[in-house]
Amino acid sequence: MGTYGQLTWMGGPLPESWLDDQLILQKKILHRMYEFGMSPVLPAFSGNVPFALKSKYPAAKITRLGNWFTVNSDPRWCCTYLLDATDPLFVDIGKAFIEQQFEEYGRTSHIYNCDTFDENTPPVNDPQYISSLGAAIYQGIQSGDNDAIWLMQGWLFTYDPFWEPPQMKALLHSVPFGRMVVLDLYAEVKPIWSTSGQFYGVPYIWKVYATQFCCKLRNVWTNRCNFIWTCRSSFK
Repeated sequence: MGTYGQLTWMGGPLPESWLDDQLILQKKILHRMYEFGMSPVLPAFSGNVPFALKSKYPAAKITRLGNWFTVNSDPRWCCTYLLDATDPLFVDIGKAFIEQQFEEYGRTSHIYNCDTFDENTPPVNDPQYISSLGAAIYQGIQSGDNDAIWLMQGWLFTYDPFWEPPQMKALLHSVPFGRMVVLDLYAEVKPIWSTSGQFYGVPYIWKVYATQFCCKLRNVWTNRCNFIWTCRSSFK
């Protein structure tokens, strides 16, 4: 699936050797981050699943999400599938996902990122449904790590007009206070904290999202003129 569960697949498949090398690299990166005193953020189960899950669990409640900038809504790439939060598999997979990472990496900073609807509109706008989904996501994470904190991007609230105050509150308040932190991802241009009562009381981080920049031979261009980027280039 795509970075935020937006694409079913694209090209591939990648060889097992590539996946093995990626795992080795991940472990090196995490080891160095811990050496520097940093707190790595690991992924959590968002509810996005391959439709093939149906072949193993025929009773699984799976919903097909909408198209995300896919050419002609081509079914080869579009669209992703979401496991219903009320399905017992949801928490089971969420727990297994966290436990497997701990087994593989040996430690965790207890911070996990999960963005179920980043540029994906939920299938229904019922706040109760939104709340049940958020609660299931966190229950799955916490089942694998009792000290878990859910780090969520706030981009969805900027990107999609679907998120009115009732829906925002339902998602943000579906997790015990202090167990969710929101990244106000585009805060230097379109801050959400100022229009949502500071995320309705949920802790958040003011974040810069400088998306377009080019670096070459110490010359820096950026679409955010109020920030200075320092670059060291090996170009000759």
